[in-house]
Amino acid sequence: MELIQLKYFLAIVEEGTMLQAAETLHVSQSTLSMAMKRLEAELGFGLFRRVGRRLYPTEDGMRFYSGTARILGELEDLAQQCRAQARRAGVAVAVEAVDFSVEALSRYSGIWPDDSIRQVRSTRNMTHQLLRSGQVDFCITAVDDTGAGFQVERILSEPMELLVSREHPLAARESVSLAELKDETFIVIKPEYAHRLSIERMCEENGFQMWHIYELHDEEALTVMVSRGMGVTFIPESIINMHGPTTMVLPPQTVPLKITDAALMRHVYLTALPNKQFGEPARRLLDYLRRYAAAVAQARAMLSMEETRAFFHTDEGCLANR
Repeated sequence: MELIQLKYFLAIVEEGTMLQAAETLHVSQSTLSMAMKRLEAELGFGLFRRVGRRLYPTEDGMRFYSGTARILGELEDLAQQCRAQARRAGVAVAVEAVDFSVEALSRYSGIWPDDSIRQVRSTRNMTHQLLRSGQVDFCITAVDDTGAGFQVERILSEPMELLVSREHPLAARESVSLAELKDETFIVIKPEYAHRLSIERMCEENGFQMWHIYELHDEEALTVMVSRGMGVTFIPESIINMHGPTTMVLPPQTVPLKITDAALMRHVYLTALPNKQFGEPARRLLDYLRRYAAAVAQARAMLSMEETRAFFHTDEGCLANR
């Protein structure tokens, strides 16, 4: 017995004729006729009696109709409950590009607090496992995972600058060359995180290697350690030029310097399984992240809550289906 047969049966009873039911269901009369013959053969009793052109349920058919209508009604109620639960559950996101993610997602939650987002701070290996197991919808990362078999979309590219303590000998400068940094101690995240991998690749592309390294587990602690004179670090332009009150604030004891002899660019990617089918909450969030990243690239700064709200209340920034 198939669910589609039961739906066909209900439609015939409710419409009264095979022709009308076929038009309502957008199938042929022969499809309905064959389905009812198979259903009756499986049940072992007749479902209809014909009076003129109309079909009426037999006594057994009427009992079967009552039970079928109840069961299909309960199935529809269950489907609606599951859809509502899915909407409440919202979107699960693996977070690797921490600075961008913290700011972008906090703005989203501030503007649309009813949309639930579960953030998972993730290492490289964790991210791949979370994506492949379906525990998260997508990842926000600084690493291009195309080679690992994922679907990848780059949404932001921006320059990196050097952050030093105000007590550092370079602090009086506005810029510095990579060659001048060969003896510096770099404050970096542990190797298992995307930020570390992206920094190493960026340096390698420019023929530079960090020889002296101080490793941390928390990306947000990098700037604090720089402010204490423990070393220097690379930081995205948008964080340096951040607007308004924000989640991630640079310590006042730090100074950013531009890199003069290299194009140090960091990228932000959205990563998911190939051909991933996103639900409506995930599609809304992805659309928002693309638009927010485009606004950041244009402003060359992380937008404040007020700027983000103003942008997404314009025709240009308005999200579909909100």
